[in-house]
This record gives sequence, structure tokens and C-alpha cells, in this order.
Amino acid sequence: MAERTGRQGWVDLAKGVAIVMVVAYHALLFLASADVGVAPLGRARLALELYPMPAFFLLAGAMQQRLVTSPWPLVWQRRVLPLVYLLVVWTLVRFAFFTAVPTARADGPLSGRDPATLLLALVAPSSVYWFLWALALVTVVTWLTRRHPVASVVGAVLVSGAVTSGLLVTGVFAWDRALAFLAPYVVGVHAGPWVLRAVTAMRWRHVAAALGTAVLLAAAIVVVPLARNVPGAALLGEAALLAAAFGAAHLVADRAWTRPLRELGRRSLPVYLVHLYPVTLLVLAVREVPALHDMPARGAPLVALVTALALGASMLLARALPTSWRLLQPPAALLRPRGADAATTRAAADGAGLDRRLARAGAGPGAGAVASAGLDRRLAGAGAGAGAGAGDEAGTGGSAGLDRRLAGSRSGPDAGAGPRPSTPDTPPEDR
Repeated sequence: MAERTGRQGWVDLAKGVAIVMVVAYHALLFLASADVGVAPLGRARLALELYPMPAFFLLAGAMQQRLVTSPWPLVWQRRVLPLVYLLVVWTLVRFAFFTAVPTARADGPLSGRDPATLLLALVAPSSVYWFLWALALVTVVTWLTRRHPVASVVGAVLVSGAVTSGLLVTGVFAWDRALAFLAPYVVGVHAGPWVLRAVTAMRWRHVAAALGTAVLLAAAIVVVPLARNVPGAALLGEAALLAAAFGAAHLVADRAWTRPLRELGRRSLPVYLVHLYPVTLLVLAVREVPALHDMPARGAPLVALVTALALGASMLLARALPTSWRLLQPPAALLRPRGADAATTRAAADGAGLDRRLARAGAGPGAGAVASAGLDRRLAGAGAGAGAGAGDEAGTGGSAGLDRRLAGSRSGPDAGAGPRPSTPDTPPEDR
């Protein structure tokens, strides 16, 4: 039975599949090291590495189209600072958890109780929260190179190709991972609209062709000695698998059976943040039940069981965390612009909100950019700059007038409404 999922239903489904694979990867990793009869990762590592993280980085970039036109204060406030905040908070949570549960296996080369993990968190994190650090880093790099999109994409592909082939290795886990996934993110930012259009145009024959290409490349990497060291081989495998997975997600996203995965996709960041703790506790429980240590199929049923239970527990935990604890999003006061940055941030936010309101009012594809540029010029003419209070008032008044004109062109509860604050749970189309 088909369901109405909205334009981004396939994005939620693709992220849902990715977060399931991430949790399965960590369940397999922890169980294999717990001596409970589960085989080591071996070749399963390849299958669990080619899709999830490249998918997250590509989709994160594709949903941040305004990154290249936003001023740095807005990029810092809405994109980078929330990631840094979550990295610091959850590094502290992780340290407290492993200190309280000393028999648990840590998720990195350093002990979970080693104070060095706290000191290195903002420089070279070694825990599962490297993802937050890497996403913040590639966001900054992409913004710094925004004026040269072609060179940015080509450079990112060359760097990621060299890292994934082993030709460029820093020896620092988080740095290598960030460089490896720089290409998907940069491509997402600069070619996001094209990627989204290409996915929605795919049919099953295109999915089959992309999947066949991915399987051939993966087989070559696994079977042929040194094939993985061929520059770009792993990157091509990632691209082919992403094309197949995204195309299939688009084609089945309206099916009722995909609803749980879509819900996981919508909550993928909270699940990612908390899943380490259910996985760790479940593995500790498995170690105490000898009957579970001799499961067939190299422990695959046990991995599936721990993965399913960890996903369910993570969803419940993410929902149960009190908002007042601010574990899943920064406090509003931290993100509020101050001083000279306030005028710049407000002007950029007015323009971003105007883009959405014009689009919803049915204006042409370039209307938002033109009107936003006009708003910027009026703000500049009014003196909106460092410490220019008159400029702030002019910008607010101009935006209000545009709001009223837009409100007259359509009806609805959000007519003329300003942009919603961006948080990790804000829908992708609004971020």
C-alpha cells in the first residue's frame, strides 16, 4: 500500500537504512571483540563502510544549499557551532559512562576512561563522535572554497580518492575520515539539486545498472590484491552504491513497510548520538549468557538481535531525554548572535526566510535570490553593518513589508513567517 511521504521521503528512508547499518557495524565490532562466538568483521567491513557514512555526508551537503551564499557568522551559528556543542557534550557523556561501567569495551583506540579523550575531542576525536567533528570540518572547508566550486569539487574528489586508496594517510583517525568523506559533502553542496533531480528520475533499470557496477567494483576490491589501492576505486564503488541505494529508496519510499525506516531516518542524528550505550550494555549482557555464544551462521543472528534491540532502545532513549538537559540541541542563548554579527545574521536569515516564502508563494525560481539580493542592498544602504542599529531596523522593516506582500499572495498559518531556528532535528528542507 502506498503512502504520501512528501518530496523528501526517500531521503528519510536512505538515512534510515544508513543508521541501521551504522548500529549493525558497531554491534558486530563490539560482539567480535567480546569473545562470544561472533566472527570478526573481515569482508563485512567493506559492505558496512561503502554506504552509510558517504550517504550521510552527501545528503548533509545536498540539504545545505545556502552554505555557499551565507556569511560566516550565520554559518558558524547555524552549522558549525551546533556540531561543536554536541561533540563536547557527548564526549563528556561518553567519558562519564565508561567511567561508571569500567568493564565495557570502549569505541576507540583509547580507553573510554582516559582523560586524553577529553583533551583531544576538538582536535582529533577517536570515539564514534568523530562524525560530528568531521562534519564541522568539511563544512568550514567547503565554505572557505565556496568561490571556486569547480576547483572545490575536483580538489575534494582527488583528496578523498587518495585517502580511500591509502595513498594519503595522516595516521589520525578523525582526520583521515574527514578527508575521505570530503568529496561526498562538497559534491552535495555544489551539485545537490542535480543529485536530487537525478535520483527522482531513476527507474529500476537504472538501479540495477548502478548496483551491478557497485558489486563488480566491490568484488574487485576484495578479490584482486591491491585493487583498493587504485586511486578512486573505492570512491567509484561508493558513488555506484549510493546511486543504487538512493534510486531504490525513491522508488519504494511511499510503501507502508518503509515507515519504520523513514522514522529512523528522521531521527538519525539522535539515534547516532545515543546508540553507543545500548550497544555496549547489550554486549555486556550477552557475555553473561553462555547459551548465546554458540549461535550458527558465524553469529549473524546475534548481531541482528543486538542491532534491533539497540535501535529500539536508542529511539526510546532519544525521545525520553528531557529537552531541558540540552543533550540533543544547543540552548537558544548559545546560538543567539551578538554585537556586530547580529545585523549580518539577521539580514542573512531574512533573505533565507524570504527564499522559502517566495518559493511557497509560487514565485519563479530566481525570485528568491533577486529579492534577497535587493534586501541585502537595502540593508547595506541603510547602514546595516558593525554596530549599525539603524540598519537592523531598516532590514526588519523591509522584511516585514515583504512579508505582508507575500501574505497577500497566499493563505496559511505560516504566511509571512520568518525562518525557523535550525536544530539537528529541523527538517532537511528547512536547514
